[in-house]
Amino acid sequence: MKTIITAILCLLTFQLTAQLVTVEGRVVDEQNEPLNGVAVIVRGTKQGVQTDIDGNFSIEARIGQQLAFSYMGTGEEIVSVKSDDPLNVVLKEKLEEIDVVTIYGIPKKRKTMSTAITSLGPEDIENKAQPDLLRTITGKVPGTQMIPISGALGTGVNFYIRSKSSINGDNSPLFVVDGMPFNTSTNSIAGFESGIESSSRGLDLDPNNIAKVEVLRGLGATVLYGQEGRNGVVLITTKTGSFTGQGMAPEKTFSERYLEAQEEARTALANERTREELGIPGTYQYLVLELLGSNDKLDRFREMEKELGTDPSFYFELYDRFKRIDPGFAEKVLKALSEVNTKDMAFMKASAFKLEQANRHDLAIKLYQQILRLSAHDLQTRRNLALAYQALNKPELALEQYNAILTRDLPDEFSRIIGTELSRFLRTETDLARQAYGLSAEDIEILEYDMRIVIDWNRDDTDIDLQVIDPNLEVATPQAAKTKAGGRLLSNNAKGNGTEVFQIAQLQSGSYYLKVAYNNEVPDEKLKDIFVKLTIYRNYGRENQTAEVKLIKISDEADLQLMDRIAAF
Repeated sequence: MKTIITAILCLLTFQLTAQLVTVEGRVVDEQNEPLNGVAVIVRGTKQGVQTDIDGNFSIEARIGQQLAFSYMGTGEEIVSVKSDDPLNVVLKEKLEEIDVVTIYGIPKKRKTMSTAITSLGPEDIENKAQPDLLRTITGKVPGTQMIPISGALGTGVNFYIRSKSSINGDNSPLFVVDGMPFNTSTNSIAGFESGIESSSRGLDLDPNNIAKVEVLRGLGATVLYGQEGRNGVVLITTKTGSFTGQGMAPEKTFSERYLEAQEEARTALANERTREELGIPGTYQYLVLELLGSNDKLDRFREMEKELGTDPSFYFELYDRFKRIDPGFAEKVLKALSEVNTKDMAFMKASAFKLEQANRHDLAIKLYQQILRLSAHDLQTRRNLALAYQALNKPELALEQYNAILTRDLPDEFSRIIGTELSRFLRTETDLARQAYGLSAEDIEILEYDMRIVIDWNRDDTDIDLQVIDPNLEVATPQAAKTKAGGRLLSNNAKGNGTEVFQIAQLQSGSYYLKVAYNNEVPDEKLKDIFVKLTIYRNYGRENQTAEVKLIKISDEADLQLMDRIAAF
């Protein structure tokens, strides 16, 4: 009986192993990007397929067989076929040395080089009758020609590899000595009597100090070394100046080096962290902890406020810590912030920004109004006040502020900023526009952007500059305001408290990095008071427009600070 059971199990195992199934799946790299052209081979057979542009494949195999996945630059992956369930295969990058220099596709192996190469060792050069290296190698390299300037001892020679290709131009090859270009052109010098003789720096090369000479002929030398190599290239390695690893050309093409540099730049950006992500502890973290353990937070807060009530960070840190765990107390902190009795406009502006971030535009309006009572010509504050009125659905009051701004002589960039915002405002308030200006919706220019980034800051004694790095690693700065992808930076280029804008009609796929650079002329004790309001608009000017407000505290640890990163797909 035991023998029969064993035989049945073997038969079932054989049938299961022999079952033919269709295996489908997808191959990606470590970044989850599909790989096109991956070879999928059934091991032990000649049966195989390649993945398509989306990384998908389909192949027939038997249960128990193995599939081998191979792709240039990655390690081979072996997967056993256990069923017809879909396979998801990840190929990992494999760093290995390949004996090929991919300079515009030209391999490094001498046997496959399209450029003819002749190599001479020290035994071919040293201890010869000629003290001139160029005279020494003549006759040892096919296709070379040496023409002495004269028969006098010590005069130079004209050396050619591919004969003369130019009637009037220079026909000399490119000389590279120990990796550096070397000038061997002839120079006129005074002769012994009255004659003019010619010499060259080729005489400076001692044949007895030469370790190796390699002569490259053919058009491939031009491909490897550019226009300077059009007449051939002579690579000279000296005994005293030789270096390890000298190759026939740079190890990588310009495009490869460029892509590597881009990848390094993207990696560096991805590794940067905002102040919030770094988890820098707040100045008043110890007070937050004290309030968390207090039985009467409000009374203790009032005591703290008497001592620290002129520092906006005091209120900001308390609000951020308690807004989730104790919203009622956090609301009292905001109200106290809006009621601080001060004439410090930097304090009031930072506080108004924080109130906008907390969606308390009603309290922010009170602070903006207080600022304008102290400085009626503060155009940035009037603009912020107009936006706060819009957020509270008070268009008539918003229009009053815009009208007050338009009566002033505005700088060009600020005029463009106001024009864009006023255009969007009037288009959404058509009845108000018709009544105030006699304009219909059709009369108002449509200004739409996939993304619009706006910064304001609270101090007028410093210059904050917005910088935006797009997915192509192009940087929009006040000095280079436009990007090839259509981005545009509107900058004030002067001290003040704003406003700067970056806007782009069509986002590129990838990450946008938002940075601020600032002119650090503010006294050290005031650095802690610099705050930037960052507003990120999506679908600006469209019905589905959204806005996100963030308050960024400028760090005194770096002149260029990452504020945020935005992913676009």
